[in-house]
Amino acid sequence: MDVDFAQPKLEPDTEPELDELDEDYGSEEDRPEVFKIRDALEEPVRVNMSINEIHKLIHDGSVDLNPPYQRDVVWPESKQIALIDSLFRNFYIPPIVFAVTEDEEGQTIRVCVDGKQRLTSIQQFCDGQIPHKDILTKHQFWYTLPETHRGVRTELPEWGKKLFSSKFITCTVEGGLSSVLQWDTKRGRDFQNIAYLVCCCASLPTEAIPTAQKMEKWLSRSDAPAEGFKADIKGVLGDFLSIAYNKNLNSGLMEIGSRLAPVEFIYIGVLLYVLRRRRLDERAAAITYLRQSIRKQFKDIRINSSVCKSLWAIIRDLENNLSGLISSSSVDGDTISKGRKRKKKDDEEDDDDRPMFNGHTKKAQPRSRKKGGIFS
Repeated sequence: MDVDFAQPKLEPDTEPELDELDEDYGSEEDRPEVFKIRDALEEPVRVNMSINEIHKLIHDGSVDLNPPYQRDVVWPESKQIALIDSLFRNFYIPPIVFAVTEDEEGQTIRVCVDGKQRLTSIQQFCDGQIPHKDILTKHQFWYTLPETHRGVRTELPEWGKKLFSSKFITCTVEGGLSSVLQWDTKRGRDFQNIAYLVCCCASLPTEAIPTAQKMEKWLSRSDAPAEGFKADIKGVLGDFLSIAYNKNLNSGLMEIGSRLAPVEFIYIGVLLYVLRRRRLDERAAAITYLRQSIRKQFKDIRINSSVCKSLWAIIRDLENNLSGLISSSSVDGDTISKGRKRKKKDDEEDDDDRPMFNGHTKKAQPRSRKKGGIFS
């Protein structure tokens, strides 16, 4: 039996919606036509600090190279060595950016906002962990050597050490930036929602409830995600965009409620992952079904145990009985009259507008029709 996966009728929303985005709305008293400078930082101070001074500050704990938002050390040794060579040869080095704060004892701490890779390279060279390499002879010189390596490696002469340690690096010190970095986390919300989405997909078949603690534990894992999983996630995000930009498919995203709640964004991504072997129009119809179903159950659409458990139940039902659930819901009569053949043609015509993602270029294979699937 052919089933038409046209978009179900969209029911008008009559009650105000509540979700995590409500707190982002500004005060109604703000007049947009009035020019204002909001949340300005203090004027930055630019100072020149010697490498010797910076190295001492790192070792006595006055420089924090590892605030939560910083990456790990990612430069390969070859790039670190190239930086040391640039310093010796007086090449331009971008300024280091510090946010100044105080610890519990009142000691000034310089939090590294930009320049961790450069500072780490300098520290490792001064500590004898990486060498300086002559660009012509390729011979390696070490700033300091343990007794076990003397006679095997070449130590820098004293004049070379003094030359390097007296080099100056421009540092920008932001006096009011530390409080902004500590408290203003709105820009991290987009990353957080995508991370929740991926974390929930990675947890399958466990139906995880997204929490900051679970996500932090998942992000701290030492093993990298499998290449196949990364390709599937890239494909899911690409399909999400494809549906959003396709006017024939995006009614479930654009016409239900005034906006997409963060928890809906997360679980739509999970839904697309679970149904990743199905056609794009089938998944678009499933999105409509999911959003209509959860909004019939809850007025307050937020990330909490009740909403998330209900969303998992809807996804599980769609996984096991997609055709039955969509065909039994209300659909637009005009679209039905055109039949599935016309719908297939529409999908083919829209392929040119679909964003290209390298991780999702293979033609999707149909999912096995046996009962169960990813939740079984």
